[in-house]
This record gives sequence, structure tokens and C-alpha cells, in this order.
Amino acid sequence: AYPELACTPGPFEVGTVWGVEEDVFCPTETTFRFLENVLTEVMALFPGRYIHIGGDEVPKTRWRQSRAAQSLMRREHLRNEEELQSWFVRRIERFLSAHGRRLVGWDEILEGGIAPEATVMSWRGTAGGIAAAQAGHDVVMSPGSHVYFDHLQGSAAEEPLSIGGYTPLDKVYAFEPVPAELTPAQARHILGAQANLWTEYIATPAHAEYMVYPRALALSEVLWSPAAARDWRGFTERLPAALRALDQQRVSYRTPDVAGLEHDQVLLADSATVELRALMPGTIHYTLDGSTPDRSAPVYLGPLTLPLAPQGTVVTARLETPDGRLGGSRAATWRRAVYLDATRTDTAGLRPGLSYAYAEGRADSAAAVATLPVLRNGTVPTVRLRGDERAERFAVTLTGWLQVPADGLYDLALSSDDGSVLWLDGQVAVNNDGYHGADAKVSTVALRPGLHALKVVMFQGSGAKVLGLSWRRAGEPSFSSIPASALFQGP
Repeated sequence: AYPELACTPGPFEVGTVWGVEEDVFCPTETTFRFLENVLTEVMALFPGRYIHIGGDEVPKTRWRQSRAAQSLMRREHLRNEEELQSWFVRRIERFLSAHGRRLVGWDEILEGGIAPEATVMSWRGTAGGIAAAQAGHDVVMSPGSHVYFDHLQGSAAEEPLSIGGYTPLDKVYAFEPVPAELTPAQARHILGAQANLWTEYIATPAHAEYMVYPRALALSEVLWSPAAARDWRGFTERLPAALRALDQQRVSYRTPDVAGLEHDQVLLADSATVELRALMPGTIHYTLDGSTPDRSAPVYLGPLTLPLAPQGTVVTARLETPDGRLGGSRAATWRRAVYLDATRTDTAGLRPGLSYAYAEGRADSAAAVATLPVLRNGTVPTVRLRGDERAERFAVTLTGWLQVPADGLYDLALSSDDGSVLWLDGQVAVNNDGYHGADAKVSTVALRPGLHALKVVMFQGSGAKVLGLSWRRAGEPSFSSIPASALFQGP
């Protein structure tokens, strides 16, 4: 729309689809005059202290190609384009500070060094917010994993058109805005949190309300209550009264899912009892064959006793309200655990770490990563990225061995942005595939002690660069990163 602000002569077309553009502001005096004029108008219109300047998703391709950008880098002794981005943000911050305002930017403004007084809004998970708070900067937590209200609340087949992702009501309530990694002094830099509702897929006010409520109720309680006072069961028992208030105001909220189906269950038992609960007045319909319940499906009258088998039983339920509305369906699988035997018992001939293969290009699934040519190989100590993955679209494959200390059920949490899949001994253990924001998928597996063959495939579309693997013995309260001492590579 403003070709005179670009680093290249074009040709250009005004964007008509969502996405990350290679063409960004060229760091010239013409650009800064334009931006300062815009910000002067903004400050005249809005008296608030904070001015959010964005700063996210800035590909560096054009700056690498630009004579003007490269000349500026030499003149200012900037080592790379990330430092140029920081220099750009610092210049805008000086302008805002001179007018008594404070700059807010997305967590990408940390790259290359943060501006002195900047406030960081952490959207690519919580890592950016943690780093900013530890460096003494104020932070607003806004991770895509928990508070992006443009994400789906149920099955894509049943929900209105959406960008994707999956953020149900209980996940919003589980959000903790103050990371445990921070000291009390650092935690004081967490100003609060913010939910985001991007509307490129939302055409009407009713659709916007449907995406916001009741998730905004859950987030409000999380942010306005001390951690010790938060209780999901208590929230859901108070929710019907809040929904009646929304009905009185004619708010087009989403009917909450039936409770009791939040997670798949893997048990070392022959049977299980399944209890369901409606979060507002109505009738629960359910099925046990994987199909979507309709009004003719059985009515839930009390706890269900299921025989457990390795292939599992899928319980699907949805609520029919007294006025005849059908809510979204939710499903969870109950299955009997089958132990995976260790592939080998000793580490002779193995080396610490995991083998790492890096590729660039577009992949829409973990399976498609195999079609990309490998550009380099290396080693990583744990399931993570190396930090030198520069391309906007890339993929990594990690292979090696996981040493399991004892018999038992293990919860495995695979985090990525975008898709990732974990295999153990050739079987899919965690499937976090597909395009989504920084998020973790948890699965439970039964493992015998010893060494299990491990493979992780991850592809990156845009946005955050996240990869991690944590575990816990089933029943333990918290996850921990799988330590380097439990990972090996070799034949």
C-alpha cells in the first residue's frame, strides 16, 4: 500500500490474503518521517501511556538485499539484521519517550537487544516474557497457547470458520500468567495478561461474541484471583449464573462442552468409570462408537462403566439445552495401557545428545518433512532447536535414544510451533501435528526401563520457533524437561 517505504522497487500488490510478507519498512529517513507522523496522530487521538508498535513477524530478506539497510548496519556497527531490528525499535522508542509515552512491542523486539524502556507482550509462548522480566522489563503475557481467542473451541467440522488451533474453556482457565521461573522481584514485572481475537476469519459481531464468551470469563477469574483461590470445579459450578447474565444481555456465547472429557485416559486396569457433567442446564447425549451424538443418542443418566482394551473406547458427548440448542461435541478415549519394551538395555557405543537434521522449505505436516532436502546435520543435547534456524519455513528431525529409569505410565508433553510428532520404538507416542501456535500436546505411554528409540519431527511455518519435550510419571503434579543425561545418539 505504501511502496515508497519498501527496500525494493517492486512491483507490489496490496495484500488480499493473510500471511507474513517479505516486504517490510526500509530503515530510511523517509520511513521514519512517515512513522513519526503516524505516531504523532495516534498520540493526539489516544491519551494512554502505552503505544503498541507491533514489531512481530519481520522477515529479514529485504534488509539483507537492501543497499540502504546494509549501509546503515555498517555505519551503526550492527552485526546482523536482528540488531538492525533492535536499532529500528530503539529509534521509535526514543521518539515516543520524548513525548511521554512508553513503547509496547511483541516479543520479537527482544531479538538483537531490547529497547531500554520497552514493555514486552509475549505471544510466542512465555519464553519471551520470562526473558524480558528477568532483564527488568515490564511484560504483558499473551501466549498463543492459552489466550488466542481466534482459535477453535471444538471440532473444526462443527465450529465456525477459524484460523485453527484449539483452545477450549478449561485450557484458558489453566493459564498461569506468572511463570514459576521468575523470582518474586522479577514476577512484579508481569503487569497482567491479554487475550487476542484477530478477526480476519470473523465477519459478524455475533461470531466475535461466540469466540470471546465464555472464555473471557475464565481468563478474568485467572487474572483477578490469587492462584491459591482458583479452582476449575468451583468456576464451573458458578458458570451457569454467569451464562444466565449473558443470556439477559443477548450475548451470543458458545455453549460449554460437557465436563469429564478433557483428556484421553490410559490406565493399567481392565475397566474404568466415566463421569460426565453439564456446565449449564440441559441434557447430555453421548456415544461410545466415535460418532457425533445427536438428539437421538442415549441420554447420560449416571456414571458409565467401560471395559478397557488396547484399541480404546471413544466417549463423545454434547449438551442439548432446554431451548433445543445442541452444543459442541467433545470426545476422549479410554484405553488399557500396553507396555513398550526397551529396544536395548545399555549405552555402550552411544554418545550424549540427539542427532539433528535441518531442512528448509514448506511442509504442511510431519510426514511431508521427509520430502525436504537436508541442508545440515549436527547434534543437540535435548529435544530443542539449536537457535540458528534462520529461515521463515524450516523443519528439523531429531533421532536417538531415550533412557527410561523404571516401569510405569509416563505423561509426555511435546511442545512446538507449528507441528511436531514424537515416535518411540517406531510408534507414534505424541501427535502435535498441523499448523498451530506455540502449544503442547500431552499423551500417556507405558514404558519398560531401558533405552527406547526416539524420533521427533517438527516443521515451522511462521511465528514462534518452539520445540521441547517434557515428562512426568503419571500422577505426579508437574512436568520437567527430559534431561540431557537421559538422551543418547548412535547406532
